[in-house]
Amino acid sequence: MVAPEWVQALAPAAWYGRYGSRVEKDALPKGDAARTVLGEPIGTDGHALLAAVYEPAAPAWLREVPAVEMRRQAWIHQFFFEDDVVRWRKAADLPPLRTRFDSPYDGVVSPNPRNFGYPIKSTTYAQHQGHFWQKHEM
Repeated sequence: MVAPEWVQALAPAAWYGRYGSRVEKDALPKGDAARTVLGEPIGTDGHALLAAVYEPAAPAWLREVPAVEMRRQAWIHQFFFEDDVVRWRKAADLPPLRTRFDSPYDGVVSPNPRNFGYPIKSTTYAQHQGHFWQKHEM
């Protein structure tokens, strides 16, 4: 984690329960409606964190961290505001797969030789229906 003390100082208590451990695909709720109930608060929290990064009081170097920029782009791709409420985009409203980030692992090159070093890309949308390895022409 980048700047853990800074994040801890601004994180509400609810974040510790929500993000205290990694969520695996098998633990995700079944069905789009249930996943939206889980996903939209995550989107709201992510927007709050990104807004804090870009506040003048935040350390300026945070805005230069590549992972912060990747997360900012992912949030633009995955969420939008509707009447000041963060909403999760439907799959049909997402940018093309080759131009978007769906997960923190997109763009990561695997050391696994079976995967030929190709970056991970989600097969559908940010609700992580699964990942596959594919070479993407940019």
